[in-house]
Amino acid sequence: MTALDRFTGPVVVAPHFRPHPGLHHALMDWDGTISLLRGGWVEVMTDLCLEHLPINADETAEKLRAAIHAEMLALNGKPSIHQMARISELVMARAGSSLHADEYQRFYVARITTLIEQRMAGVRSGTKPKESLMVPGATALLEALNGKGVQLTLVSGTPYPELIDEAATLEVGRFFGNRIHGPRDTADRVFTKRASIHELIATHQIPGEELVAIGDGPVEILETKAVGGLAIAVASDENTPGSKQFDEFKQRQLLDCGADIVVPDFQDAMALVQLAMGE
Repeated sequence: MTALDRFTGPVVVAPHFRPHPGLHHALMDWDGTISLLRGGWVEVMTDLCLEHLPINADETAEKLRAAIHAEMLALNGKPSIHQMARISELVMARAGSSLHADEYQRFYVARITTLIEQRMAGVRSGTKPKESLMVPGATALLEALNGKGVQLTLVSGTPYPELIDEAATLEVGRFFGNRIHGPRDTADRVFTKRASIHELIATHQIPGEELVAIGDGPVEILETKAVGGLAIAVASDENTPGSKQFDEFKQRQLLDCGADIVVPDFQDAMALVQLAMGE
């Protein structure tokens, strides 16, 4: 039986994939990869943009929504101020004037914070299982990688204080220790995943053969492939967790970025690790 035979759900393996049996370091994304606390974030951003964006006579509301949705996802993995700057540019181009990115950021942070706080309160009170706010199988994946001696590092565009709090609430902070990296706050324009990834590689002198990135954003996929690492993409449909359905936009985007393997979630966590390591 091969590792592929062990999958019970869908998996896409790119033609260029080859196993990395010597994996020792894993770069993990947070939102959409482990956590679903921000599930629906792109819809919140899209709605915010549409509230300020006039519709052209030659397009439908549905066409405009799809275009803005794609614009927001294209910046996935960067601090949200970058999406807000893009909203400002889009509104300026159509309306001739726009709010500053910081203003849109305040609107967005207020809305997403309310949503997250409600979800976190449910977990802490015991009325909402933490698993319902995680990509299915995420804990099993962390356990499987940890069991193989792979050191786990969390790199996210979510602000660092929130990462610490959320990882503790979802009871996965123990897998990362002090290897959690994110922007200092929602206004941080300096932090980038790219810089964090390269700093990690340089500091620990990690060969590409020993590195795997697991995430749902283009940045971690592109940067890891650039140094010869293995890139596993999770194209989860955050609106129907557990359905084993791909988000088709993410799937196409991440394959175009060079992903070696694409899965909708981690319900086949052990099979995925075995496939990655050639077991």
